Amino acid sequence: MKLTPEQFVAQSYDYLIVGGGTAGLVLAARLSEDEDVTVGVLEAGEDRTDDLLLSMPAGFPQTYEKPEYDWYYKTTPQEGMGGQVHGWPRGKVLGGSSMINYQLLSMASKEDLDNFVRLGNTSLGWDDLLPYYRKFETYHPPGEDSEWPRELSEYIDPSLRGSNGPIQISFPGAPMSVTWMNSLWPKVCLELGHPSALILVTVCIRGLSTRSSNVSTRPHDPRRGSSLGAFNQPLMVDPKTKTRSSSASAYYRPNASRKSLLVLTGALVTKVQLKQSFEDFSAQGVEFSSGGKLYSATCNREVVLCGGVINSPQLLELSGIGSHQILDGKVECLIGNPNVGENLRDHIGTPNGWPNPELFAKVTDNLKELLKAYPGDTPTEREIIELEARQIFNKTEADVQIYGVPGGCDTSNLESPLSLFGNQDTGNYMSVYAWTTRTFSRGNVHIKSADPTEYPAIDPKYLSHPVDVELLALAMMHFQELTKLDSFASKLALGTDGKPILMPCAAELNTMDDARKYVRKTSFTTYHPIGTCSMLPKEKGGVVDSNLLVYGTTNLRVCDASIFPIHVQGNICSLVWASAEKGADIMKAARKA
Repeated sequence: MKLTPEQFVAQSYDYLIVGGGTAGLVLAARLSEDEDVTVGVLEAGEDRTDDLLLSMPAGFPQTYEKPEYDWYYKTTPQEGMGGQVHGWPRGKVLGGSSMINYQLLSMASKEDLDNFVRLGNTSLGWDDLLPYYRKFETYHPPGEDSEWPRELSEYIDPSLRGSNGPIQISFPGAPMSVTWMNSLWPKVCLELGHPSALILVTVCIRGLSTRSSNVSTRPHDPRRGSSLGAFNQPLMVDPKTKTRSSSASAYYRPNASRKSLLVLTGALVTKVQLKQSFEDFSAQGVEFSSGGKLYSATCNREVVLCGGVINSPQLLELSGIGSHQILDGKVECLIGNPNVGENLRDHIGTPNGWPNPELFAKVTDNLKELLKAYPGDTPTEREIIELEARQIFNKTEADVQIYGVPGGCDTSNLESPLSLFGNQDTGNYMSVYAWTTRTFSRGNVHIKSADPTEYPAIDPKYLSHPVDVELLALAMMHFQELTKLDSFASKLALGTDGKPILMPCAAELNTMDDARKYVRKTSFTTYHPIGTCSMLPKEKGGVVDSNLLVYGTTNLRVCDASIFPIHVQGNICSLVWASAEKGADIMKAARKA
């Protein structure tokens, strides 16, 4: 039976979780394990766990731009990209973006997570989070009857993987079958000199050089701390049911009947109710709208925001926590903190599909000169850039990710995520993408008014830092080497001039200037935004402390991707799950203290 708003507000809760998404349902499941604790979850979207477009692993692209599934945010015009607006799909359903993402499970590097500690945190380092990666997952190696070639997954060390967690992890099989690209890509990587490749999509490379003779010919499990090399990414797919494994299916559905857990969907939280107590404020509950009516829900212990990179800072500002300058004339500022909504970072990528190489003899010198010229405007930004720069020049860290896709790409309309991974032109195409692993450009998310239904202004400031442009341009030039490889060139159709036929959105790049201009025209989000409620010391730009508590409050926490202060390589869903598992233990420990 679907819960009504009246039934929900009739209860009193120990914990009120705002956002039943990727992180929120992890907290709800773990906190409600204690029968003496009452947990309430408010989610703006509906429960669509059984919807075929969401449960079917290959159905998710059809959810984009549809309001019943997708918030369909848009960025402000991006100055670094000629004023282009980018579409930002985010899951507006129970389970959040874990219901509409690409289901790739990757791993942050040890350096990535230890950077959190170097910046002043004590909760999210490599040693802190590694046990929680194992806690959230159950890894299924390919079986004897699997269509996935077992040799392409042998880099996985099962002893480093989880064996009884709620999220099911496997390698692709029906209905996400192995394609011709799966057999081609390993050969391509070997010919380029990268470590032996295990495909579906990702190759992490460093230095963007054409050869990497000093690396092993066989990559090791990224759970050992480094993802340098060519790896097949396992997927968040249950191999038994052939369905998506998400926060809704894995954390909520098995626990939905608990008396200690109540979930209300179709409920948009409009503000956190704060009460001043001495110098700090305490969260008494939240206000939310449902069916055109306003309601109030109260809590005894804590309110936890799990709205993600956009909704969590938006709700803090709507509740009076943020910059005086931003809130002036919109909302009464109760807790002044100019860091709310700042430090927005996102991976950005560029596709190409083909020819003509340029040597990279001065790659290192060029990047060092750019970093010297653009060191950052604040002490914290300079510290973060220094950490990111150290990883660029670290021989064990990947500078970019390369994805090979057996399909076309259309970058003519970056506002439409539906159009990006496909093409309307005659012919079959293959695409190769380069995505940043750490992003030097930094933007923000802020409310435009006191109206909670008005989308905030989202400005990632794509390519505002020249190092992002340079890295992607170098990757584009690196791609030209592909057409020299027999294994790759044999798959390409040739024009009358004897050159490979380019996709309409692609370009022949002969110089680095060509590549830089191309990057500024065709790059787009990879859907990995972080940072708008950063876990940092307040004086360094923090919004929450190492225990997830919002500065200036006694019992308001944030737990989602917005707390990550610096970017990590790869898809971030796994890090959200691990940090939410860790967050649940932080909250349990606080309750017992």
